[in-house]
Amino acid sequence: MDKRRNGQSLVEILVAISIGGLILGSAVIAITVTLRSNLQSKSVRTASFLLQEMMDNTRSISEGDWHKLYGATMPTPPHKGPETRYHADASLNIASGAETVAVNGITYTRHFSIEKVERDPAVGIGGPIVTDGGSGLEDPSTQKVTGYVTWPGGATLSALEYLTRFSNRVDRITDWSDRSSYDSQSGLDLSNPGEATLP
Repeated sequence: MDKRRNGQSLVEILVAISIGGLILGSAVIAITVTLRSNLQSKSVRTASFLLQEMMDNTRSISEGDWHKLYGATMPTPPHKGPETRYHADASLNIASGAETVAVNGITYTRHFSIEKVERDPAVGIGGPIVTDGGSGLEDPSTQKVTGYVTWPGGATLSALEYLTRFSNRVDRITDWSDRSSYDSQSGLDLSNPGEATLP
């Protein structure tokens, strides 16, 4: 009888160790998944903040000087060709290329692209945006801006916004006898006598 009990106790101990190992292994896996999920969630929150900051800076640039945004090189419809990458520098100017930002030991890369916007030619500039590209009337007062943030592991976050020029700076000129000071302004078209046109 004693030998049977000893054998039975040994089997019980082995079963208990096996169950304990399974529970411990499951707990380690659960903790690892939770930590990884928290880290990924933190990375997404940081990327979201960086993306929003970049889009806000781009909006500020367009509101401060529309021609900085409109004058940037961008694809002409039908939007085929390489995407031109930009970022806003510290002085809120548009700079070429992407920028990198390190936060908590993770390097994020962000940039935005600009595309011309076309409107339905049957309606005109106030009409709906044409998405097929190349068949509409270019709207020089609206630009499509798409922002991107990437970080290690192949993750990407993006946002799209249509920026619109909603106000224009107007100078009233009554004496056109001396045009020299206006001829030097960038983008001012004085080819028609008696009128000045900004793009």
